[in-house]
Order: sequence, then structure tokens, then C-alpha cells
Amino acid sequence: MAKKQNNNEASQEISVVREVVSMLLYIAFIIIAVWFILTFVGQRTQVSGSSMYDTLEDGDNLWIDKLSYHLTLWCSRIRTAMYIISNVL
Repeated sequence: MAKKQNNNEASQEISVVREVVSMLLYIAFIIIAVWFILTFVGQRTQVSGSSMYDTLEDGDNLWIDKLSYHLTLWCSRIRTAMYIISNVL
């Protein structure tokens, strides 16, 4: 009977450890996803100043698109590499 109780306690401890590891992996995934979005996709910013008064007012919130910049940069590098390769051949 004591051996069965020890096995039950051990399985409960393993279950708790699995839950904690699962939660830590989930949190790590969320942090990496947020970092990826803020680094490569876009970023929220707030207008400060009145330099674009006709279009934007002081305090307006904007979403800055970074993805198109990165894609344009990547595509231009590919075009440059293809141009160099075609001239070499």
C-alpha cells in the first residue's frame, strides 16, 4: 500500500513539473512572438508636435508598418545579386 502511495505522489510531482514547464514554454513563445512583431512587422507610436498638423494632430496614435520596408530591402538585395550574377555569366 505504501508503495502505491509513493507512486501516486511521484506521478503528481511529475504532473506539476510538466505543467510548470508547459507554462514556461508558453510564456517564452508569447515573448518571442511579441518581439518578432515589434521588430519586423510594426510598432505603435504617438505623434508629438505639430509638424503634420493638417494630417495628424498632437497625441494621435499610429501603427508604423515595418514589414514593407524589410520586404523591399530584401527584394532589392535579391535584384542586385541577380544583376551581378547575370553580368558575370
